[in-house]
Amino acid sequence: MSDLLWSVVAESDHTSHDCIAVGILSHGTHSGQVYGVDGDLVDVAVLLAPLKHCASLAGKPKIIVIEV
Repeated sequence: MSDLLWSVVAESDHTSHDCIAVGILSHGTHSGQVYGVDGDLVDVAVLLAPLKHCASLAGKPKIIVIEV
């Protein structure tokens, strides 16, 4: 799951976009983890890291919805 976000978000050019919206719908824990499609727990911080490392999204709004 995090590999997909890296390839779609961090490695793409978003200069022509005004913002990004990410929706994560999964089961999870109270400690900030969600289950991936393979059943393994993933830290939400790991999933959101590509948003912080994408230069073309710097200074743009990031809308994040997490449903657990």
